[in-house]
Amino acid sequence: GARAGALPGPGAGPVLVTARPVALGRAIGNLIDNALKYGRHAEVALEVAADRVAILVEDAGQGMDARAVEAMMRPFRRGENAATTEGFGLGLTIVQAVAEQHGGSLSFHDGAHGLIARLELARR
Repeated sequence: GARAGALPGPGAGPVLVTARPVALGRAIGNLIDNALKYGRHAEVALEVAADRVAILVEDAGQGMDARAVEAMMRPFRRGENAATTEGFGLGLTIVQAVAEQHGGSLSFHDGAHGLIARLELARR
């Protein structure tokens, strides 16, 4: 079931969110795994607002644009360099489903060093 959990906030103490911890952990893990597989590096940040929280995972990839990644959110789609990695191509589909279960969304943006995956959740 859902329960309240705390995520550390930058200098402001804990940030409380109501979430399904196993599902949310899997979603964040999938974003970090993708950043490491396709971008060799993962930097995680947290953005907090009164009614929303966003978990951002930035990679250091080869410049894949946000539209190409959003196309991979469909089930069984994988990146071009995924031929040597395991899995079924469901990682981003799972993250998107978890975001929607938590009243949020998954989106992608260009970052300073690579692509940023933004997992936004409603704070309930």
